[in-house]
Amino acid sequence: MERPVAYSATVFGDLLSIVGHNFSADTVVRCVMPGHDEITMTPTIVRPSWLVIAGVSGVFTPGSYELHVQSLRGWQTPAFATVILRVFPRAGPVTVLYPGKGATPYTIAIVATPAMRSTKGIPSPDTVLTKLPKFCATILEIIRSLLMLKEDFLTQSQLDTWIRWVVVFDPQSPVSLTTALVEEWGGGAIAQAIPTIVAPYLASYAIQADVVFALHGSTIRTSATGNPTVDETTGPQSASYELDTVNRTHALFPRYPGAVAMSVHSHDAPMPLHEFCHAASDVHSGFLQDLYSDHVTNSIFLIDKKFRQAATNPVPTAFGTYQTISHASANVRWNGEPYPSTWRSYHAKHANMELPNLMDAYNAVAPGPQTFCCLDPISRGWLFDRIWAKAHR
Repeated sequence: MERPVAYSATVFGDLLSIVGHNFSADTVVRCVMPGHDEITMTPTIVRPSWLVIAGVSGVFTPGSYELHVQSLRGWQTPAFATVILRVFPRAGPVTVLYPGKGATPYTIAIVATPAMRSTKGIPSPDTVLTKLPKFCATILEIIRSLLMLKEDFLTQSQLDTWIRWVVVFDPQSPVSLTTALVEEWGGGAIAQAIPTIVAPYLASYAIQADVVFALHGSTIRTSATGNPTVDETTGPQSASYELDTVNRTHALFPRYPGAVAMSVHSHDAPMPLHEFCHAASDVHSGFLQDLYSDHVTNSIFLIDKKFRQAATNPVPTAFGTYQTISHASANVRWNGEPYPSTWRSYHAKHANMELPNLMDAYNAVAPGPQTFCCLDPISRGWLFDRIWAKAHR
């Protein structure tokens, strides 16, 4: 076991993050203060280079603790850091949970919106800044959804170790139109993030994100949405790749980040990963669209959906090529579920056709099987390569 290299301080009910190497599934963290009972915490998230603990709970003495990482099989690190465990307040509004790699790492920001904009354009205080435990529970579910499900493109070739995770939770932020990161959409349960507001808000904390999860506290607007990245197309580009015999490139920086709006009251996996796939793509460079509708907008370049001239036409055998490899179309959506008779759209075949594609109606199956829903191979390869290029810019 190598010595851990970083950590984030914590308060009662907040997260504790530890970055290191070769963590195993049976890892625990011991917090030791001379003259007091030690605290042993079991991580909620265990990755080979990252531990995330749901936070200190129960009775403890505020103060300075030595941190030790220990395996239940017997090995233990020496104390590698001193952490201040507080009841209140937090050390500051910004916490880096994982640093990523590189000078400008691909960054996922999770931010508590200070306000929500109504359908009439009026900002009002959002309750998420009074719900730190729920905010933290949602962060844990986002991490689990992106890094620990069957669809694992973000962990292939250790891509996840290049990604920076940063959290903004600022109860001192004022309520205004410039801090309303989320807006009501229509008269139902939907809220959506506003990328043109999110970007300057994060910039005020010296953060440039590639994808943002803007969390809110509404118990009514519980349907999550993911707005795509707006790429900076005039900036640096990746090496070229081939899609359907056309050579293309990925813009390496965003003009505006992809932005997910999500309630802390509704965040179960795989919802965060589904919305991340929307947000990490771009409507012009390539977009992963919902597959549970036949909707199309002509200006959007789609990766995961194509259209026949007429709904009565047969589904083509081949869906398309990626990096010169041909991939088959799906004759049905999943488990024999046919395309509706009025649909012109069709999809690529994915690995387990007994379950929906991750971008389809994954919630049509039970919660357990939902976490095994995956992308089709073209979408998976394309999105991995897109994020890999940005992470290595």
